[in-house]
Amino acid sequence: GLLGQILVQLLKASGAEVIGIDLMESRCRLAESLGAHAAMTPDDPRLGSLVARMTGGFGVDCVFITAGGASNAPVELAVELARDRARVVDVGKTRLDLPWNDYYLKELDVRFSRSYGPGRYDPSYEEAGIDYPIGYVRWTERRNMAAFLHLVSTGHVKLDPIITGVRPFDEAEQVYQEMAAGQSDVLGIVFSYPDDAPLAAGAPVLRLPQTEIRAAADKVGIGVVGAGNYASSMLLPHLAKSKGAALVEVATATSLSAQNAVNKFSFARSSTDYRGLLAAADIDAVVIATRHSSHARMVVEALRAGKATYVEKPLAITLEELEEVRRAIVESNNDRLMVGFNRRFSTAVRMVADEIAGAGPLVMQYRVHAGQLDKGSWYHDPSEGSRFVGEAGHFLDVFAYLTGARPVAVSAMSLRPFESTPDELDNVIASVQYDDGSVGNLLYLTQGDPSVPKEWLEVHGGGKTVQLHNFESVHIFRNGKLRKLRPGGLNKGQAQEMEALVQAVRAGGQMPISVDSLLDTTLTTLAVADALKSGGMTRLAEYWRTA
Repeated sequence: GLLGQILVQLLKASGAEVIGIDLMESRCRLAESLGAHAAMTPDDPRLGSLVARMTGGFGVDCVFITAGGASNAPVELAVELARDRARVVDVGKTRLDLPWNDYYLKELDVRFSRSYGPGRYDPSYEEAGIDYPIGYVRWTERRNMAAFLHLVSTGHVKLDPIITGVRPFDEAEQVYQEMAAGQSDVLGIVFSYPDDAPLAAGAPVLRLPQTEIRAAADKVGIGVVGAGNYASSMLLPHLAKSKGAALVEVATATSLSAQNAVNKFSFARSSTDYRGLLAAADIDAVVIATRHSSHARMVVEALRAGKATYVEKPLAITLEELEEVRRAIVESNNDRLMVGFNRRFSTAVRMVADEIAGAGPLVMQYRVHAGQLDKGSWYHDPSEGSRFVGEAGHFLDVFAYLTGARPVAVSAMSLRPFESTPDELDNVIASVQYDDGSVGNLLYLTQGDPSVPKEWLEVHGGGKTVQLHNFESVHIFRNGKLRKLRPGGLNKGQAQEMEALVQAVRAGGQMPISVDSLLDTTLTTLAVADALKSGGMTRLAEYWRTA
């Protein structure tokens, strides 16, 4: 069967001599074409002499049983072919009524092959991504799969000969029923998916009932949850300087870090209970700057508490979390949400936007050289989402800002070395299609030289090309001429972003970025992971339809 044909190739690649046995002559011939020394039916009178000739009369070292069904014949044949103290490995799901005396006399070692290898059925491995140390477990589920894919890529394992049919995905249930009933003589079935479905004309718009938004008093009361390095260096200094904001309360995991924030930024009070902060009447807006895994949960609580809410990216690290946020917006009728996509507020990006305004569909290329992380970085913790999910929203938001359009489809590829580190797997190339015909290509890289500037953006459209060079300069190419603009300092927009938040809450007006765009960008980021797994195009309309 299918497993047997693959196993023949794997054993051949390892240097073993293989004898294939199957009830069907056609499958025997296929096994020989894929590398078996010989293949024949179990009742072929030549089988015994062939085994004796190949093994010097001792019998085979190992018998793999890949058969299925209720017959005990494969188990009985295995003992005939095996040498003394050989190994019998059950790979398929077949009857195993061992002839005790025969197996005892040869003292055979009977083993079961658990699918994929060490790590299978272990939640900490399969769900949390905690791999076993290679010094203790050489071949884990991931390493087995990586080795198999390597053999496929090098041609040592061929899949085309064992694919005996292509059926539409809509017929999947019928195919499985036919195989279970023994009505289908197939080895491998490939399901085809429709590739001619039109792109969605547009994503649905989240519309909430109109309610009066209360403007803040003279100053917006700000409550901050989390005061780590980024918040303390990039957000709080700007809020502390804002004439329209009052830093009311900071809540952190420890009282010491909270008191440090009070001393540095003159908060009125501190605590270690963020839920108390959410309930405080003198707080108009909440700034969430905790680790990624807590973002969605805290956003949901803040929105339901009626607060204007700012959260550092990412808004969510799973589709389930994103749906919880969307549901909280609808059920609380509170869409006063903002995510820390600060680059659209920077002088440099706004210069690019001004130059390509009205240029029509755009082709955008954003190269981000993020560099390698220290081994101890919490970004490596799988519970915090991948590094790409944590940061890519910044750059996808720039695409949304420049086009003013909504994403409709995503395709992606990533670096796939044979033995990889988390940094290497986060080398992603993602392509996003927008409903105005624009295309954005994001290259998120970690393996280059550290001297390379982090960000470079190039936009083509309307007869001109505009480049952003790491926020230090903007180059405009038009009519065969080059014009250079200097934004003035390496400014990525955090100060303007914080002021825009304060003014929106203070006036009781709309938030600086529409909630649709926030959800779109987060969904696009998460859809990249889906596209990486499928190797095809992920159409965002499917997610919007279910939501």
